[in-house]
Amino acid sequence: MTKKKQPTAQVQMLPMSAVEINAGQLEGLPANPREIRDEKFEKLKANIQKYPELLEYRSLMVYPMPNGKHIIIGGNMRYRAMQELGYTEVPCVIIPAETPVERLGAYTILDNNGFGKWNWDLLANEWDKGMLEDWGFDWDFAGFGEDKGEIQAKGELNADDFEDVMELKLKLSSEEYAYVV
Repeated sequence: MTKKKQPTAQVQMLPMSAVEINAGQLEGLPANPREIRDEKFEKLKANIQKYPELLEYRSLMVYPMPNGKHIIIGGNMRYRAMQELGYTEVPCVIIPAETPVERLGAYTILDNNGFGKWNWDLLANEWDKGMLEDWGFDWDFAGFGEDKGEIQAKGELNADDFEDVMELKLKLSSEEYAYVV
């Protein structure tokens, strides 16, 4: 199987005013489905200040609109954080205008999709817990809850390990609860 040569992406600095959050303004591409909560947003801003070079390594992916603006396909949360931090320019990779909207949708989800899984043994034994927390590691999502002091290595869950009935407890915001109910 021969791979088709892909164009090499180049990072370009764009004025913040030339870039917009994806609010569904491109026909066929729904609005950005990601959101960020206050504590995580504050950690994102702090990490952008501490590691500004990461913005070039993880540049925004933007798509040029006919009106001269660019909508964000990947990097909406970083853009919002940069706005609040007073940035005037943002590093971007501009997606070619001829890219089909279906591909833009795929890029949106693929950019945010975590395909890998955590190696709990390595996290518990080789990574600094305080640094992980500073970087926004989601302890609750990882199953450790509020007790961050005693990390236990977490193995794989296997459906055969459970009885016929399982109890699932969720913490939901009022908005999430209203959506579920």
